[in-house]
Amino acid sequence: MPEDEIFMSLRVIQSPISGSARIDGKKIIVLGSNNYRGLANHPVVLAAFHEGLRQYGAGTGMNPPLATTSAHRRLEEALAEFHQAEAAMVFNSCTAANLALLDTVTTAGDLIFSDELNHASIIDGCRLSRARVVRVKHRSVASFSQALEQSSSGEPQQRKLFITDGVFSMEGYTAPLPEFLEATTRSNTMFALDESHAAGVVGNTGRGSAELHDCMDKIDYVTGTLSKAFGAVGGGYICASNERIAELKGKARLALFSSSISPAAAEAAAAAVSLARSDLESLERMRYVAEKFRSGVAQLGFKTVNSESPITPVLIGDAERTQVFSRLLEEGGVYVPALAFPVVPEGTARLRAQTSAAHTDDDIDFVLSVFERVGRDLRLI
Repeated sequence: MPEDEIFMSLRVIQSPISGSARIDGKKIIVLGSNNYRGLANHPVVLAAFHEGLRQYGAGTGMNPPLATTSAHRRLEEALAEFHQAEAAMVFNSCTAANLALLDTVTTAGDLIFSDELNHASIIDGCRLSRARVVRVKHRSVASFSQALEQSSSGEPQQRKLFITDGVFSMEGYTAPLPEFLEATTRSNTMFALDESHAAGVVGNTGRGSAELHDCMDKIDYVTGTLSKAFGAVGGGYICASNERIAELKGKARLALFSSSISPAAAEAAAAAVSLARSDLESLERMRYVAEKFRSGVAQLGFKTVNSESPITPVLIGDAERTQVFSRLLEEGGVYVPALAFPVVPEGTARLRAQTSAAHTDDDIDFVLSVFERVGRDLRLI
């Protein structure tokens, strides 16, 4: 199969995504959505969006340096409280937030240490910064410590920053934050953490990988998205100290020269953040569903990863077989996207299943039955 046929064609979604959706004219169970907590269609979130639209209209018509709205301020306050930070700054995406962070707080002559499997936006932010970038082996504290030792002779004014995903989007497990923090503390290195797939998902109350590892007060910068557990509302953010957020608001070009999210989206996001903080029932439901699916595919004999989030990779290896598997699952009523190189390393093609609190027990039972039938037909199990 030609390489350009290995990846799925772009789907057209024709309904809200809950546990299922209408895609290309067919109702199908969706295991490829970021709607982890099922908040995208929550009536409180929708009501907040409608009220924001009524009060402010479709947009402010002004860029963030010139003016903001009370909706954006409420959202920033809600995000700061959620991550137990002094302040927050909203961007139009987490990609913009990561690019702005790295471009603003580091420059030529500085050092960035970045996990080799970090999100593409972090990789691009490292390039944009003009700092020297050291790729750290995946989740390897030893690799990071060795890189720190080799860079110890740098200039006294040189800034050093370590950045990692909290939950890695292709595997679903977390970074070993306490060990990395110990290394950054003793080397006077700033610590930045992307909680896009962790916020609202992991931790005792869902506040992210920093809560899971009991280090929320030790992270210098937290970035995240509003498009996943927070109800699939667009936008991204950075949380940090008052001083660091003030620096970003004064210097971050990706905020100074671009529009923010709409006030209606900000109102909806603020409502979603509040729900993610208070509605622990949806958090427990999300975890129950994820474990039901994960243990089910493992019992069927598929190779997977002991994820700490609703992300469950089903590892196939061969890109073409992975694509065929995904297509046959879809024909059977289950949508799970196939991922291959360059999204993941060569030879590690997989299905990336993402369950949601919106899935019912019957949904997961049906999904597992289709996985078993198709897996046996393809001799994958």
